Amino acid sequence: VTGLRKLNELVFVDAAGGKQIATAPLENPGGLAFDAGGRLLAISGNRLLRFTLPEVAAGMKLPEPEVLATDLGDPRGLALDGAGNIY
Repeated sequence: VTGLRKLNELVFVDAAGGKQIATAPLENPGGLAFDAGGRLLAISGNRLLRFTLPEVAAGMKLPEPEVLATDLGDPRGLALDGAGNIY
């Protein structure tokens, strides 16, 4: 998955096949990562969101996210350590 900031969307790609699978709208996407449970963490504007994704398919819609943090200033990226801490 990658974020396209100017288009306000996420793009899901089959890495093995090298093909785009789906897109989904997300306002001002930034850093992206998956946690140990397979949930997608995403920067959106100045917020940190967590999504439990449905099966990735054309026309998919993102479920309502869990908002983990707001008012983060100007975040660009994120990372997780082995203990699941988010940076």
